[in-house]
Amino acid sequence: MDGRIVLINKVAENLTGWGLKALGRKIIEVFFLVDEQTREHVENPVERVLQTGKVLDLPTEALLLARDDEERAVAARAAPIFDAAGQISGAVLVFQDVTEKQKLEVEMVKASRIESLGLLAGGIAHDFNNIMTGILGNVSLARMFAPAEPELQERLEQAEKACLRARDLTQQLLAFAKGGNLLKRTASLSELIAAAGRGGIGHGLFDHQEARRRHPGGIRAGGRDAIRGLSSGFDSCPRASEAGVAPASHRIGQNSGHG
Repeated sequence: MDGRIVLINKVAENLTGWGLKALGRKIIEVFFLVDEQTREHVENPVERVLQTGKVLDLPTEALLLARDDEERAVAARAAPIFDAAGQISGAVLVFQDVTEKQKLEVEMVKASRIESLGLLAGGIAHDFNNIMTGILGNVSLARMFAPAEPELQERLEQAEKACLRARDLTQQLLAFAKGGNLLKRTASLSELIAAAGRGGIGHGLFDHQEARRRHPGGIRAGGRDAIRGLSSGFDSCPRASEAGVAPASHRIGQNSGHG
């Protein structure tokens, strides 16, 4: 037996790309397989069946290289055919195209990973929101007890606005975790940088020691406690001073050779 094809159905004709021309050709020529990862030749299951007389399944990572240059992931099983004397007289090969099935499995894995990421984002958002609630509360108290000094009040106001922006960020994370659609809008980069600068990037949002120096005896006991809580709350977060802000003469889009 030299493993030549004597019968082929219409589906097999289409999948292999040979049509009726497959008749009389060797099975390894029509049903040519390669490993999906290494691209090395995979032994045809019919050859092994003719040698051993046992049913054999095709490895799941095998690809069928069709005559029309198409590559198809296939699932196949080969079984021996015995004559009246119990001798192997041939083999039958049954296979199907599982390319779309594999693609669907890959997409399901991706969806599962995205779902896991959403759960993680939701947990982080809840924890972050709890932290920001404490910080925002301390900022509000500091504004209430601090003296009506314009510069001090402005710093506290900017700190409060920064907390509110952080709260909005947690809402976006929660929307992502729940699978909702995020609202996208354009924004001015220069305005964002300027707003960040007003928020205190450089030496923290509020310097408690500097406030004491500027206003000796001007902050009541309750105000000191509130401001101390504010300072410790922000110290627990990464300092923003390392980011830096360019001087006014080097603002983006102004007095530089770049747009």
